[in-house]
Amino acid sequence: MKKWIACFCCLLLGLCFGLSACRPKGWDPYVPTTEVDWDNIDWEGNNDTSNNITVIFSQQFRSYYDDLVQDFTAEHPEYTVTPIYAASGGGVYDKQNNDIGARNAPDVFVGGDVYLSSYQGLLMPLDKLVERDAEEVDPDDFLPGVLDNLSGGGHLYFLPEYVNVGVLYYNKELFDRAGLSYPTDDWTYDQFYAAAKQLTKKKTGDEIYEQWGVFNDYTWWGNWLPLVRMFGGEVMNAEGYVTLDTDEAIAAFESYAKWTGKAQQPDTWGDKIAAGPTEDTLGGFEGKKTAMLYGGNVGNWLSYSGAQLDWDIAKLPVNPETGKSGAEFAIQGYGIFQGTKNVKGSWEFIKYLTRKRTSVEELNQFGYPTPRTSGKELLLSVPKAQRAKPQNIEALFDTIEEGLAMPLPKVDYFNDVAQNKINPYIVRMLNGEKTPRECAIEMTEQANFYIRDFYLF
Repeated sequence: MKKWIACFCCLLLGLCFGLSACRPKGWDPYVPTTEVDWDNIDWEGNNDTSNNITVIFSQQFRSYYDDLVQDFTAEHPEYTVTPIYAASGGGVYDKQNNDIGARNAPDVFVGGDVYLSSYQGLLMPLDKLVERDAEEVDPDDFLPGVLDNLSGGGHLYFLPEYVNVGVLYYNKELFDRAGLSYPTDDWTYDQFYAAAKQLTKKKTGDEIYEQWGVFNDYTWWGNWLPLVRMFGGEVMNAEGYVTLDTDEAIAAFESYAKWTGKAQQPDTWGDKIAAGPTEDTLGGFEGKKTAMLYGGNVGNWLSYSGAQLDWDIAKLPVNPETGKSGAEFAIQGYGIFQGTKNVKGSWEFIKYLTRKRTSVEELNQFGYPTPRTSGKELLLSVPKAQRAKPQNIEALFDTIEEGLAMPLPKVDYFNDVAQNKINPYIVRMLNGEKTPRECAIEMTEQANFYIRDFYLF
């Protein structure tokens, strides 16, 4: 009951999200409901009153989606699609949430595993539609765990467009200059750290760094969370409370603090491999002066290629004691707003967005990793030297299929808590203001006060 209330109250924008979709008399699609009433769901679209389909896309991929919309409407002239373009990054979700709050929700929702608990109550369950169109959708073709992570309460709410897996990125040119071998898929964390130390360089006779071993994005959990999980810790427990004060998490933070050479321990300066919060990052990985990116996001692939980097990927190191790499596993897909006036068109469009691709050219056009086994096999059929970047895509798919990739906590407030209650302590730790142990204990205490008082009251 507490989590239902939190879902109802928490979304900061005054949104009302619940747990399912039903349509009794006087039904309001913006008011949360508690059970799936299949008799009142118009999942066949028999009561559709519109042929239009609205959806919010990222401006970064406008040319791709414009072409896709044109192709879809050529195949389905009975429908029109009105794409709305929002700023790259989180702009799509900001726009989508604002429109929901204004009771102007799009017909098709962008979402995924992390957003399941937030959007589930506003979406139609897709189970019967998938079952009816199983030959076309081919649910068995999706990679292991993908559909499970898009399901809640026993029902599927999103079809996946792409997967995001945290891997190790590296700049081949900087490794070549240093005479070092490229990272391999069986690297240990010690090997990663040793290489990063060799690739961190100061200007001659100066304390100014001209090259970093690894890019440290301390504003995002993508660096520290994989380390916590690799060391055997976890960010949250099953009840939704932060658990970063364990011995395992503290050990991870102690290692992470060494990245910037400040852990209130002077001897760690020699272990420095990354810029601290007050230092020049030299343009990050994309700036061509950083050798590696730990736990990087696939959303930057096009940017790296556009910067004309000579780069590739490897699996994140696995801790032999825990058997974990800590790699993040996230999925983006599409769902149907339960209040849409065009169920049939929205479903046809979702199927088109997530359809099987039949050529490597189609798969590479978007630039994000396919969630389909058939797509993976197509990509792997191309000799590695002839592939588009990244070439070592085995690293990404093996991370998923070997069970090394771990999803983020499926709670509405993870991003809020991580960004506003945990990351400020990460910055203090990396600046040497507090020890890793002090920060771990305080951040856990403060985050849980916040969660209990604002979300799980």
